[in-house]
Amino acid sequence: MRIGIIIEVKKREITFLSILKKRLEIEGHNVKLISFRYKCHHQIKKFRPDVLMVNGLRHVMPYAYEQMYLPKKQYGTKIVCYYSEQLGRANSSIAYSYDNKEILNNVDMHIVWGPKFAKDLVSLGVPKNKIYIIGYLQYDINRYFKYTSNELKNMIGEKYNLDPNKKWILVADNIIKIANHHGLYSQRRNEFNVLTKKIAHELPNCEIIFRTHPETSPEENIELREEFISFPQIHFINDGHLFYWIHIANALVIWVSTSCIHALLDNVPVFSYKTSDSEMDCYWQKELVDLYTDVDKLVQDLKMTIESASTHCMDDRVKKFINDWYYRVNGLSYERLVYLMNKMENIPFVPYIGTNFGLKSYIKAHYSRFHSFLGDVLFNRFRYKRILDNEIIAELENFDIKKIPCTISERISDFGVFVEDK
Repeated sequence: MRIGIIIEVKKREITFLSILKKRLEIEGHNVKLISFRYKCHHQIKKFRPDVLMVNGLRHVMPYAYEQMYLPKKQYGTKIVCYYSEQLGRANSSIAYSYDNKEILNNVDMHIVWGPKFAKDLVSLGVPKNKIYIIGYLQYDINRYFKYTSNELKNMIGEKYNLDPNKKWILVADNIIKIANHHGLYSQRRNEFNVLTKKIAHELPNCEIIFRTHPETSPEENIELREEFISFPQIHFINDGHLFYWIHIANALVIWVSTSCIHALLDNVPVFSYKTSDSEMDCYWQKELVDLYTDVDKLVQDLKMTIESASTHCMDDRVKKFINDWYYRVNGLSYERLVYLMNKMENIPFVPYIGTNFGLKSYIKAHYSRFHSFLGDVLFNRFRYKRILDNEIIAELENFDIKKIPCTISERISDFGVFVEDK
């Protein structure tokens, strides 16, 4: 089969989707990674996929139109939805944000990480027999990784001029202007900057890797670099998947970031800072890690942890959270997804149900993409959006991709049927 896989945010997804591409190719499929943000329809049209794996879509125009309607109508493409965003507010998913009946009805197979999100899809009217729970590809990356932690740290240290003999503190920043901060952006930005400076001041012998969010604008990145210019041990490094950095970090500092899950799975201590605003619903991680409201206390505890070289092991609440949201982290999510893609060959094609789009819709969708493309030309954003073959090859150099033996029960019995029916 020709399988197209949409990448929404390249920096976040290219590593684990490159692994998936290679694993599917071992099965004999022809696989193409398609950038959501760079000439998406043109790439789909050129590849003509039998199956297209899309991210969760919220709007029919222009996204579902070009990723569902046109492929189904023109090429008989079957649609698999792999939701790239599932965890939302405290104790709840963001399934409600995908509540668009026309989109949901035209997905042939819904693939989710864990049972919590699956239940919310059912509440939106998605049939249980279309929902498959597989775990999270991103957290199973290390099953294929070639190197030890020390080897990785030495390699990265040499590449970015970091001292591998020092302790490394990873600061995963995701306070960005384009997010809906309810007018709190400046306050949150300033407070997190104060925290970062305090860490640099109190731990001068540590390497501090400051990673901005993929959606942070170039202007914001420049402002942040100027903010920390007097701290030479703060390094702005956005290259490489977060997996590499967490795997060799001695501690992780966050505001609100799902990177803390990756760290907890790797037994890396997590320090979560709550800014002084009263909003609590965004701090979904409050059930997993302590929320620090006092900068001095956070830095003191971080310093003690770094100096003692301690690690944190997953406790029962973290294990339950993982089971609820990510099913199982055991290296088999790729095998489950490969199994499902193979299964798609025998699923009957169902034509698009709903709006009968005409010429006006075609023009509107392509105008939207042209407008975006023009912005890319003016601001030279192609390198953040285009997916080149040599980038995929470079990603796979660190991994040994092969079939992982697993029983039928490991593939089927705990997914493919909605969990509550078992």
